[in-house]
Amino acid sequence: MPDADAAFFEAVSNALQQVDPGTMPVKFVLLLEVIDRDGDRALWTAAGPNMTAWDTVGMLGHAMHVQQADTTKRRIEDGG
Repeated sequence: MPDADAAFFEAVSNALQQVDPGTMPVKFVLLLEVIDRDGDRALWTAAGPNMTAWDTVGMLGHAMHVQQADTTKRRIEDGG
């Protein structure tokens, strides 16, 4: 999805400026659940320009570990 990746990069850059002016994305991965006109669901991934497969896998793996840790922390705080 090379053309889509460039469009996503521009959109992410613009959104980031709204959230934290003066910062810019260096690398990013988007993971999206989409639904098409027929009602079929799918997962899409889009990555920043010039990212290798191991960059993408590494970032997704890191995000997964952060989410798992947050989930575990909430369970402990909630008593179990």
